[in-house]
Amino acid sequence: MKERHPTLEHANMPATYTRIYLEWAQAQGIETSTLLRELGLPPTLMSEPTARIALQDHLRLLGAIITRSGNPGLGLALGWQLPLTAHGSLGYALLCCDTVGEALALLERFWHLRGRGVEFSFIEHDGCHIFEFRAEAPIPPVLKRVIFEFIMSGFYRGVQFLLGDQTPDGELWFDHPAPTPAQDLPAGFPAVRYAMPAAQIRFAGSQLPTHRIATANPEALHLAVAQCQREYALIEEHDSDILPRVRAVLTLSDRGYPNADLLAKGLHMSTRTLRRRLQQQGSSYQQQLETARHQDALRLLARDELPIQRIAELLGYTNPANFTRAFRRWTGASPREYRDTLNNATPR
Repeated sequence: MKERHPTLEHANMPATYTRIYLEWAQAQGIETSTLLRELGLPPTLMSEPTARIALQDHLRLLGAIITRSGNPGLGLALGWQLPLTAHGSLGYALLCCDTVGEALALLERFWHLRGRGVEFSFIEHDGCHIFEFRAEAPIPPVLKRVIFEFIMSGFYRGVQFLLGDQTPDGELWFDHPAPTPAQDLPAGFPAVRYAMPAAQIRFAGSQLPTHRIATANPEALHLAVAQCQREYALIEEHDSDILPRVRAVLTLSDRGYPNADLLAKGLHMSTRTLRRRLQQQGSSYQQQLETARHQDALRLLARDELPIQRIAELLGYTNPANFTRAFRRWTGASPREYRDTLNNATPR
């Protein structure tokens, strides 16, 4: 039986991004009204500013656009053109923050408002600021490529805008193969590396979080954050997807990860209810723990001062060989090979 993923099914994704693809398709001569009708999607997606769409419908539409245009490489260019204001109240709030560090904390807090289907995390390593992106649910490779290139190029452009003339050297890492033939990149685009072990944006320079944003406005920030909170409350009210909440609480501490009982307590529900809610979404505590371990392993391996055996212990593996087997299952590489790739990768 096909596994259900509420992340795909609930109409909680702003149609803003869908409209961007539709407008691009229209400029290519594709009849978008016919396309929407054939897919059973409302024509108001093109005109209603507050329209929302299920991620699975967004993916169906994107797949049809790629098929009709014959262009699977549209993500980079479209994301590069995306202004911060395209992200609604969240984008406006980022513009009003005092520092880039404050903007990043706000983005992590409200990412789920706009980044449906893709998770985002931020780490610092050896003077490098790393933004990592992961799919929340299975997405066909062609569509995943477009979505990740769109999100990551738009993300880079947004950080670039906040930094102004102070933008440090940056790179985009993609975990999918390089396109054939090679893509033409927009003017000013950063270095791009393909077939990397993770999808990341990497900035050199240790001053990024403390950089002051020229458009800072405390009063406007207060109003924008209040609007983000209202939007988030509406999503929570109609969203049965518990997975983002589980991931927010299932975090690594000095004592390891919370067990199922502590996790349930942190979510203000019984252990039995937690297990039932996860089962309804085709998941389990063990699967979510596995996801958390995978993500934390990538983050910890970026810290060269931590021996791999110590990382295995932190993640709860009493036998380092079990950690190596798990990591190879997640990435296709051993922890040592992954760390070597991080340290020795060269631009393509």
